[in-house]
Amino acid sequence: MFDAKIYYENFLCESFQLPDRPLVGRHGDPAGLADTDHFTQDNINQIRAGIAYAICIRSNVLVNVVNVNYKLIDDSFTKLLARALSIKTLADATSVVTDTKTETEKYIHMINGAWRNSKTDLPITDKII
Repeated sequence: MFDAKIYYENFLCESFQLPDRPLVGRHGDPAGLADTDHFTQDNINQIRAGIAYAICIRSNVLVNVVNVNYKLIDDSFTKLLARALSIKTLADATSVVTDTKTETEKYIHMINGAWRNSKTDLPITDKII
């Protein structure tokens, strides 16, 4: 059974995990937002802020760590950020999280595909962000 609270918490934890740092656990993000208990309509402003910040982190990691061309992801992540900043319901939040994860995975898989056709060091894994 799908649990939107856990989905949200995992999304934030994954987003705050940088490649050279261990996985961020519950309450492990700087604002303490990665917590299923915060995923309530009463906390919609914090949810909105957490998701928006996570989108910025993912975009930054894709550009600066995974080496995805900024121009390639700018439009999609700008739209995701705009959607995050206008979240009004928990359903909106879940939708933005799903779409952000999908976009992130798309670019990681694209880079992995390019890696498989090259002679560079290591592939990028889905665990980066």
